[in-house]
Amino acid sequence: MARSLTFKVGILTFNQVTVQVASTLIGIVVARMLTRDELGTFRQLTLLSGLITPLFIAGLPASILFFMPRLTDVESRQSFVAQTVLILGFSGLALAALMNAFSDPIATYFNNPELQDLLPQYSLNVFMTVTASYFYLLMVAIDRLKFATLHTVGFGLLNLFGQLAGIFVSTDAYGLVLGSNVARAIQLALTLLLTIRVVGLKGPGSGTVDVSDQFRYAVPLALSSMVGVIGYQIDQLVVGRFLDPAMFAVYVIGAIEIPVIQQLAGSANSVLVPAMAECHSRGDTRGILDLWGSATRKLGLIVFPTFWFFMVFAGDFIQLLYSQKYAGSVDFFRIYLLLTPLRVTTFSLVATATGRTGQIFSGAVLFTVSNIGLSIALVVPMGAYGPAIATVICSAGLAGYYLIRIKPVLNVTVREILPWRMMGRQFTAAGFVGLIAALTLLFDLGHFYSLIVGGCSFIIAYFFIFRSVGLLTKDDVGSMWSVIVRHMGSR
Repeated sequence: MARSLTFKVGILTFNQVTVQVASTLIGIVVARMLTRDELGTFRQLTLLSGLITPLFIAGLPASILFFMPRLTDVESRQSFVAQTVLILGFSGLALAALMNAFSDPIATYFNNPELQDLLPQYSLNVFMTVTASYFYLLMVAIDRLKFATLHTVGFGLLNLFGQLAGIFVSTDAYGLVLGSNVARAIQLALTLLLTIRVVGLKGPGSGTVDVSDQFRYAVPLALSSMVGVIGYQIDQLVVGRFLDPAMFAVYVIGAIEIPVIQQLAGSANSVLVPAMAECHSRGDTRGILDLWGSATRKLGLIVFPTFWFFMVFAGDFIQLLYSQKYAGSVDFFRIYLLLTPLRVTTFSLVATATGRTGQIFSGAVLFTVSNIGLSIALVVPMGAYGPAIATVICSAGLAGYYLIRIKPVLNVTVREILPWRMMGRQFTAAGFVGLIAALTLLFDLGHFYSLIVGGCSFIIAYFFIFRSVGLLTKDDVGSMWSVIVRHMGSR
């Protein structure tokens, strides 16, 4: 079972990493083709969309992971999926209408009149995004990884290349919105057709999940997601309020987490939640801890080395990708890198798997309130650095909060929850690897060759040190290689 989970996580992660690599490449092209003002304007649109769509998605896609394993007959599953799609469609329409209605005050908040004309156009994109948001987790829930791959890779690339085509039509934010809208329309049509073919859609019937039960599970997740997103992006809201679009672009280019790490954690969660929920239904606390600990150890083999590599080569990485005009983004990037070690696991996993979504919401509220207060407090003495630092501090506090809430649920001590000693060894070993690779910076190689030489040195040192101290086993290497080979073969 553990090997099967590892393979699933690897496949889902590989798919999403593929999209992230393409996204980075398209983002580089867009950043170089557009002025900082136009890029800043489009990033304000995506910021706004990212803040409010979780509320209107309402946690319904996540509820699929929880309820689908409990529905045994085909007709109940078809009714449940149809119910979810219908709710999401109406929710997307409501969000699009609100974006149109409030385009003026939003443009005023960001001191950007251009948003007044763009928001009505972009509202179509948001409507289609909300409506199709169920498909990925539905495919994961029914173990149709090929269609999950289509969603992440196929649809992801479709949207990215749609944006690229759009800016060739019009080299500004309007072109980006046009291209993205066309791509989303194609995605929505294909998503609905594939849902009908793979799962089927059926009207309400007996035996399916009651709407009230679905919302009772999903709404706390939606509120938690929205509050959490606001909490994590309050820095951008503060910066967007006080800086012009050009400086906003400089900030958001740097104030990011490593996409690969985010996708790795997300893929692991998609697989772990159903497995942990099954253990919980049997009262198997040891099984929950074993699954969680094993996943955390394997994630640590990637998360901690990634942190140290980018911390060392942050300057070369940002300036190579986005050019010298975004050199000011490097400091913000390094601050956000401090979040990476926390991504070795998702501390709210147990609450999600055991149905205690209220704990997730209370944690998200605590995080958001504290981050808002600390961001405002630090922005005056520290400028734009203040909100970024506040996000890191509050994120660490949120992890501690979830650990405290987990104890009574599993009836264990904090020491027993995760393999802390193993995680400490991984972090320290990765630090030594980064120190060795940093020696290449003594030579003036330029951004590109610095990353190539430094990366090769890092990889060699990583395998030597981690294998020498017993942190990387032959099975680990074999699992990584198996995921790559089998994934490429399936394509």
